[in-house]
Amino acid sequence: MRVLPLACIGVAVACSSSNGPSGPPIKQEGSSAIVAGNESTCLVTQSGTAYCWGFDTIGALGTGATGGVQLTPAAVAGNHTYSALSGAEFFRCGLAGAMPLCWGQTLIGASRGYLYSDSAPTLVTLGIPALATIATGPSHACGLTRSGTAFCWGENYFGQLGAGDTLSQTTAVPVTGGFRWMAITVGFWHTCALTADSTAFCWGENLAGELAAPPDTVPLSTTPRPITGYKFTSLAAGSLYTCGLTAAGAVYCWGWNYAGNLGDSTTTNRTVPTPLSQSDLVFKSIFASSANSIALTTCGITISNSLYCWGWGGYGQLGNPSAPLVNCDSISTSPAQCSSLVPFPVAGGLQFATASIGTTHACGVTIGSAAYCWGMNDHGQLGDGSTIERATPVAVSGSLIAKEITRSALR
Repeated sequence: MRVLPLACIGVAVACSSSNGPSGPPIKQEGSSAIVAGNESTCLVTQSGTAYCWGFDTIGALGTGATGGVQLTPAAVAGNHTYSALSGAEFFRCGLAGAMPLCWGQTLIGASRGYLYSDSAPTLVTLGIPALATIATGPSHACGLTRSGTAFCWGENYFGQLGAGDTLSQTTAVPVTGGFRWMAITVGFWHTCALTADSTAFCWGENLAGELAAPPDTVPLSTTPRPITGYKFTSLAAGSLYTCGLTAAGAVYCWGWNYAGNLGDSTTTNRTVPTPLSQSDLVFKSIFASSANSIALTTCGITISNSLYCWGWGGYGQLGNPSAPLVNCDSISTSPAQCSSLVPFPVAGGLQFATASIGTTHACGVTIGSAAYCWGMNDHGQLGDGSTIERATPVAVSGSLIAKEITRSALR
């Protein structure tokens, strides 16, 4: 295994090393410059400093305090330099060097036991080689080494660790099959990954078809299952559903479709990859939320850097008040309320480089490295200094310059 310096992890540069054989190109599917969770958001700047804002429940902001509301970005404690962030719900991890530092509350474990919380970044001891990328969900996490080996840890009731069993783990275990992976993404109770030949595999829970198989015949899988007949360049695992992006820029989604989050103009669950209803859109990246089980909003960035969103939009998280919402006869926390069944452009004419979707809000970083958020803002999760809900993108306070992180392959 070759260990590469920090500058080669999570940034848009090509790296090389003479210390051993080269693995497959590794893509940053589960990590980003910005992470929207449940009522809070975190960002890593160009200098590698992490900032968080919103509801500081159970240490989710990583400032060393707990409780209260932070309406503008506050520096994460510890003076660490991060290459990328990952997280879901109330939990965040950042790669500092090649090992993760994590904060907030999680069921994940990692030599810590279950349901632990830290109000400041804490080094997670995994007992594995250095990680090139990490993908974090509410209750389990996975990472890829530079050689393309996948390791997962945390809750495993549905086989989401891919270890061939349903035993939860406080230390990292290798995903079975001996595959060399180039990307990995973590959903609520399932995991998906791509091999170097663009074949997608998924494992874990299959309640609604998120593994691209009928739930009555495949209720779960403890080992990687191939999705045959399709080739993908990128994957995004969400809350009980999954989306994939082809080399031609077409998006296919499958699994739970309760809020139209599959983008096929219906609310019918799908057990096979199903194309978006708007076939004229050409995407270069795709994002799904696994913040919690009701996070059912999906977004994608087109080749012209326009951001489109679909699915649940009852709190403005689609980023456009003109979105064609349906099922809005009452406002509730049900994801079926106020949804767009088709992709719709985020307002404002901004050009985006990346995005992240929380439970009821979303955020993005423009190609100019500026951070914007929109949606629910009851705990200041938009970072604009207010608690006013926003149906269109609003700039995050502080003029922070977000780190340039690409999903393209790192060598």
